Amino acid sequence: MHRKIGILTFAFFISCQRSQNATFEAPPAQPPAAATPSAFFSTVVPGGIANGKIYLAIPLLTDQSHTREEKEHGREAFFRKAVPLTEKWSERGPDSSDEGYGGDVIPDQYLDRNYIEANTAYKIGQSLSIRTRESIVPIRITRHEIHFSFASATYFLYAVGDPTSGVVRPLVPQQIFASAELPDCGKSCALSRNKPDADKTQKVRAMAIDKLGVQFTSDIPDEERTETLLIYVGHFTRPDTNQYVAFFSRHSKEAGDVGKWVTYVLDSDFSLISVLGRDSYLQLKPDGVADVNGDGLDEIWCNDVGYEGTSYSLWYLGRTTPPSFKSVEWPYFGL
Repeated sequence: MHRKIGILTFAFFISCQRSQNATFEAPPAQPPAAATPSAFFSTVVPGGIANGKIYLAIPLLTDQSHTREEKEHGREAFFRKAVPLTEKWSERGPDSSDEGYGGDVIPDQYLDRNYIEANTAYKIGQSLSIRTRESIVPIRITRHEIHFSFASATYFLYAVGDPTSGVVRPLVPQQIFASAELPDCGKSCALSRNKPDADKTQKVRAMAIDKLGVQFTSDIPDEERTETLLIYVGHFTRPDTNQYVAFFSRHSKEAGDVGKWVTYVLDSDFSLISVLGRDSYLQLKPDGVADVNGDGLDEIWCNDVGYEGTSYSLWYLGRTTPPSFKSVEWPYFGL
């Protein structure tokens, strides 16, 4: 790994990754019990367990800006002031930094901690709840950290939390999220990965080919062509019937990322409810389903996979008529 002053200077002017551009609102002390899905998920902060710590990708106050350009400008200005000793830190040796969540941890002596605290609504000492794949655990924010990825020249702002009760397995890497209050998921915290039978699987596949028109690209020889199909059963717009979320891709045997793909949601009669995404750089591959806000509907949890990086997203029903889905997005790690 080569560390050069120029790459750090350049980092102040690059666009921040998509999840850090997302708009978040500071969680209210007590979210209303009957909050709509969009209102509930606006309080959710994504994060992860890595290297024995709980990290939350907290937003800046400027992330509430109306335009993408304003958000990017706000984040560039924030990191410029939050790390005033950037160049001095970059002179350290390649083995002198601790590994963080998506980058190296910048030590406190290189940061303006008062400026960091003043520019986010997530304060040290604040209490939140996190959802892991096992339970809901109360935590308290104990510090702020800034991490830097030399590979992508990207800064990340995190709140680090410690459990105040309950059990968290810190050595098990996983995606988590936090809010001021989360419904108890009991024994259903783990993702469900129920799959349909063979007949239903073929009907789900037919939608991708016949209706959504996913075809092989012309530059893939016939003998190199293959397909990927992932399907999970859940309840996405109605709690009283089985529905399906699927990822379908046609690609080369040697390169799953080079090809055409679509991620879509079908009703119980295999009619199309919504397309979550298709043919973009990050492929939305369903990881499982689970109800997050306790409304009886499942959210769709996705690994967002690209050739040189990965992210994660959680998709929820944002509008019922016509049905459409919104997402909470985790930080993107990659070039």
